[in-house]
Amino acid sequence: MSSDFINLRVTGISQGVIVDKTVADCLPSVDWHFMGGRVVAVLDPAFVGMIDLAEFIGGPSCFAASVSPWNYCRVALRKLKLSTTPDGKLRISINNLDA
Repeated sequence: MSSDFINLRVTGISQGVIVDKTVADCLPSVDWHFMGGRVVAVLDPAFVGMIDLAEFIGGPSCFAASVSPWNYCRVALRKLKLSTTPDGKLRISINNLDA
């Protein structure tokens, strides 16, 4: 693995997930868990405060691509975008985070 990436330890995923080293240096010091298909940090026992790893890295509506769900590097993340067409229909698109 390149030194540009690190393997982030995640409870529930034996191999952990891959993140950019620059992102890893900015992550809060919390325990990460795999829950419901997402990597999250639970900040309190009542689950009121949670951090979603993909959204922490890329903002709202970001997720790890299903072809590589353990890769949380910026180039691998996807972003869901909702918009409307001129005739009022809902348009859903999925793009690369950095696109």
